[in-house]
Amino acid sequence: MGGGCFKSTVVDTNRYSSPEEALTQRRLSRSSERKSAGRRASWGSRDGSFDGDPSQQKAIERQQANMKSSSTQPQVTCAACSQGGKDDWLNQDSYIMIPKINGQRDMHLFGVFDGHGEMGKEVSNFVKKTFPTSLFSDRMFPNVPLTAFKNACETCTNLLRQSGIDAMLSGCTCCCVLFMGQNIYTCNVGDSRSILGFENGSTMKIKQLTTDHTSENVRERARIIAAGGRIIKKRIYCADSDVPGLIPSRSIGDFAGKKAGIVCTPDVASHTLDETVSFVAVMSDGVWENVPTSIIGKLVDLDPNRPQEVSKRVVTQAWKTITKEKKYKDDMTVVMVMLANYGKFVAMHNEPTDAEVFETVAPKLEDEHDRVAAAIEHCEYLIDEQSCHPDDALDSVAGLNTAERYKVQNFLHKYRKATAPTLEPPEGRSRSTSIQSALSKSRAGSRAGSRSISRRASRSTSPVPGLGT
Repeated sequence: MGGGCFKSTVVDTNRYSSPEEALTQRRLSRSSERKSAGRRASWGSRDGSFDGDPSQQKAIERQQANMKSSSTQPQVTCAACSQGGKDDWLNQDSYIMIPKINGQRDMHLFGVFDGHGEMGKEVSNFVKKTFPTSLFSDRMFPNVPLTAFKNACETCTNLLRQSGIDAMLSGCTCCCVLFMGQNIYTCNVGDSRSILGFENGSTMKIKQLTTDHTSENVRERARIIAAGGRIIKKRIYCADSDVPGLIPSRSIGDFAGKKAGIVCTPDVASHTLDETVSFVAVMSDGVWENVPTSIIGKLVDLDPNRPQEVSKRVVTQAWKTITKEKKYKDDMTVVMVMLANYGKFVAMHNEPTDAEVFETVAPKLEDEHDRVAAAIEHCEYLIDEQSCHPDDALDSVAGLNTAERYKVQNFLHKYRKATAPTLEPPEGRSRSTSIQSALSKSRAGSRAGSRSISRRASRSTSPVPGLGT
């Protein structure tokens, strides 16, 4: 199912006399643990109303009011601007902005791919499409992101060889930044660059996150010479030919330059986020060679809440420098990521993963009625929090036999549907009585529905905490 962390409630493992008793006990346990104002305040409230202790209600109302304050809300906003340097040539730069990977609020990916050569645009577009999927599908992602970065670059290079694109003398850079919790992970191939801006008192300081791969880099120069390459006026050539003539010493593509030491191996690094971080920028060399980082910091300071405007002004400033100083008309691309209270937010609200919850707070439930109650709770969470259809919610449940599955299905379709228009039980009856009545009816019809549910039970499912696999 979609993102979000399902928190299981651990209850007494003693056997219950009926599913309704188990469900009532679980809900009573959960009602005292509710801390999120966005979820139902008690088990019988689907509209966010509260029917518990008045003082607790006031505390929740204060929490909601505080969360509405824009000054304290965590924000991640992003925008990009890309402009070609030549009127008679395609802009060969490409970029990606993928916020909230897999629905995770603290996982985002941004990157720039600067193409070069006759097929530079085709190569950069190809890498733009294949790099994210190669990264997300790598077996090391997200547990070991730096290794996953290296594997993704290798995968992209292999796919490019098989793509039919002539990349012998064409290629692209790859400069990506991955936000994951309190960390920033960087991956760099070539001479694009990423920087980070942070507040130091009343001033904005800039930190370069990546190292440029050019012959001016002492370590890269030594590596190229050791591989048998030649360096003439900052450009790199093979020992026995005048190709590829590159400025970047690493690239995805440019297969003719392998003899000169041109590789796709990225430099990867990790950096820690805190509340002082204001922005992150990923740029092609057409930007960072023409706009000092101090100017970028000032532009962010002038308009910290509008990354689209800042990115346009950065590119405009780069173009002004190029035309005024009659410099090489390179393509210009910048991805701006603005952060507000983000570092402080992830430090204070670092929730466990689903796997961690399953392992630590969800012992396997041996009691039949408790398993049914846990499945009902899980389905209600999916329906209420993720707007999931009851049938789809039930499909996500594993660990139930056919009879137990039918009890859950009958409860969802009869009790919830009957009470949806009016959130209160029928006059003269309590909520617990309504639940008991609905579950009693579901038990009576369990035999009749066993066949109809058997096909659904055989479909691919995912585990619910406590139900096993």
